[in-house]
Amino acid sequence: FGPDEDGAVYFTVWNTAEASRRGLLRVEAEAVGLRPPLVVRELVRGGSPPAEDGGWRVELLAGAVALLCVESGPRFAQVELPAPETLRLTIATPLGLPQVLEQSRDLTTWETVRVWDPSANPHVVEVALAPGDRQRFFRVRW
Repeated sequence: FGPDEDGAVYFTVWNTAEASRRGLLRVEAEAVGLRPPLVVRELVRGGSPPAEDGGWRVELLAGAVALLCVESGPRFAQVELPAPETLRLTIATPLGLPQVLEQSRDLTTWETVRVWDPSANPHVVEVALAPGDRQRFFRVRW
């Protein structure tokens, strides 16, 4: 069901068998109105199912239920220079998904700028820039 007001879609999986079962959830992002990359969270047991073969592996004990939330992963929504030596990055993000902002000057060597678990969407991060800093790249990973 969905999408909800944040664009997330939900899948309920119920194992009615008398034995454990496993399957693969694959979602075509554009078909459900999402932007890749996608994030999947299991809302009953917590955590995320492991990625496998272009989808997510779902394993359920006999009679168990899983509620899967599928949403677009974090992405940069806006970049601003509110002051000459400050860069403001606005990140559209699912809530409760721990993330790491990294920076690089050469796209080869990356260093951690900040780690957070967003409690608001969007999440805003301000980064200090050195005078004369002309080139820096950023990425968010989770």
